[in-house]
Amino acid sequence: MCNPALTPLPHPAADLDLPDDVDMEPAHYAIHVEARRKDNSGRILLRMGPYTQTWLASRDAERLSTQREGKAATVMPRYTVTAKDTLFHVSDHASYNDPHETDACELLAALLEDMSASW
Repeated sequence: MCNPALTPLPHPAADLDLPDDVDMEPAHYAIHVEARRKDNSGRILLRMGPYTQTWLASRDAERLSTQREGKAATVMPRYTVTAKDTLFHVSDHASYNDPHETDACELLAALLEDMSASW
């Protein structure tokens, strides 16, 4: 019995590189930092993107989550602040910060500092 999932790909089997063009647009990922109340109402505080690889978005989301622990609770009582990796919405690209031009942790720290002054 033949299992197609176990059949070697023709290029690697012939010691060839995989083709660059597979007729698909590259996937783009993003990070949304959200503030939510217990009733599930809330808003997006910060958007970072696009990332071309999901692991880069995941890594920066983890960095943001680690940084905001403790700080967000004092700045925004009654809210839970989370950083999640998600899909990049091209139609809303103007609302995103470029992760290659700015540091996500610095942006979040400045945002939380500004919010603490206004809350």
